[in-house]
Amino acid sequence: MSDEERMEIVMLLGETETQACARAIMHPFSTGAVTAAKFRKGFAQDIELGGQVDELKRQLKQISEGDMSRGDEMMVAQAHTLDAVFNSLMCKASINMEAGHFGASQAYLSQAFKAQNQCRNVWESISRIKNPPLRQTNIAHNQQINNIENPQSKVLNGESHERLESATQGSASSINPTVETVDTIYRAKDG
Repeated sequence: MSDEERMEIVMLLGETETQACARAIMHPFSTGAVTAAKFRKGFAQDIELGGQVDELKRQLKQISEGDMSRGDEMMVAQAHTLDAVFNSLMCKASINMEAGHFGASQAYLSQAFKAQNQCRNVWESISRIKNPPLRQTNIAHNQQINNIENPQSKVLNGESHERLESATQGSASSINPTVETVDTIYRAKDG
């Protein structure tokens, strides 16, 4: 293991060396730093792992204090990186299309559109974070609803005895012969 890949592990009171190593290895800072270091070969290989862990801890402290600026910066950088990937793949697709390599061109186009979609997702996430949707609650105590007069929804008054339905009065159905049409003698006396 090179010096760049080493990190300092501090033992807590009453903790064995094995427990301290396991705690350090299992901590999200450590796993994140190791993964980031693997992908940054050739880019930031001179930065030791312990320094990366310390920087992750510093950033967590910032976030826990309410400063989310690092997250904003990272998302914008990722959106621009994905846009660069999209443009690079589109150029490669174009070169292959001009050369008649349609299978390769199609593969590049497919990957380009995936990068474009991911870029769009990042920008949508930024937008949702910066402009959260409004939560609206409608509470009505004395609510008034004004309906425009509609001839099809005419209210019956007690004098005209108009029907709501336009269908004509029929006789009892043969499906249930015990149910019959109500005769005038069984109707209510007040209109």
